[in-house]
Amino acid sequence: MDKIKIWITMDENQMLTDYSLTAKENYIEIEVTEEPRDYLNWGLRKGELIHYPDDLNDLTNQSETSFEGNTLLAFAYLSHKFSNISNLTEVNFDYPKYPDILTVYENQGMTNLDVKKMVEYQRISKQEYEEITGTPLEEGE
Repeated sequence: MDKIKIWITMDENQMLTDYSLTAKENYIEIEVTEEPRDYLNWGLRKGELIHYPDDLNDLTNQSETSFEGNTLLAFAYLSHKFSNISNLTEVNFDYPKYPDILTVYENQGMTNLDVKKMVEYQRISKQEYEEITGTPLEEGE
């Protein structure tokens, strides 16, 4: 497999909805099948993407994180993981970017801890973290 193609389906309100991953011969298909249940339906637990977790313990996202913020975290996580697969010759999964993160943060959809995760997933730099949050990275939790 030298390329991964990803299809994301959105509902009529342009909201990302419930999804499933299907391995195909030379790509992974993401099928979206239902509307979001609530704002806490995406999260990261121990470095793994969790959808509709049974409990909210140990999630890196906070209760203040909006659905949009959690979606950005999920895409950042996937982008980071795909970019670290050594046998892929091309990965075109460059999302989210600085303007997307800044907009969601300014709309109070992400916490400083969420933005710190974006640095860890190499979506923004430490300097961009400080520009977005107004605090040094060490104090951003």
